[in-house]
Amino acid sequence: MKWRGSLPVKFELMNTKTSVEKFPYKTYLNTLHGPLEVMDVQKLADACTDKWYNQTLCKVNDSVVRMAVVQGEYHWHEHKDIDEFFFVLDGHFLIDLDDRVIELAPRQGLVVPKGVRHRTRATERTVILMIERADIDEHVGRHHQIGGLERLPGVAADQSITIVEGKGVVKSVPLGPKS
Repeated sequence: MKWRGSLPVKFELMNTKTSVEKFPYKTYLNTLHGPLEVMDVQKLADACTDKWYNQTLCKVNDSVVRMAVVQGEYHWHEHKDIDEFFFVLDGHFLIDLDDRVIELAPRQGLVVPKGVRHRTRATERTVILMIERADIDEHVGRHHQIGGLERLPGVAADQSITIVEGKGVVKSVPLGPKS
């Protein structure tokens, strides 16, 4: 596996009274492939043993393409300035909105426009591609930006996100509502 750009960063959402494995959000921000490099997304997905894994594959202009293997649910959130595109490769992907649930099957995609509160989930192992603005990691402060977390409505007070670079914990920040 090639490492380009920054070191891998892992986000883990966890209940502070529970083991890390219960809420395994793992997000790797390093870019795996440059221009003209063949990507074997199936091989990467097959090698994944995590329940919630997100890896940046490549950069295209001002966007990044990410592959995720998901099972379970992410927390409710919104991106005030950034649209998010989801495309299902394998499995079934649910996007909960305030007023409805959208189900995506393989080879279906959807754009969640900026400012729309949503929660993504999958009841079975699902592989998706996402396209987001490359600087999304600087704009996701509404739910998981390094060093810029807000408390989230609908998230238990004892849940936090742990950001890991390499082998060392960088920061653990509570996500639940302020007491």
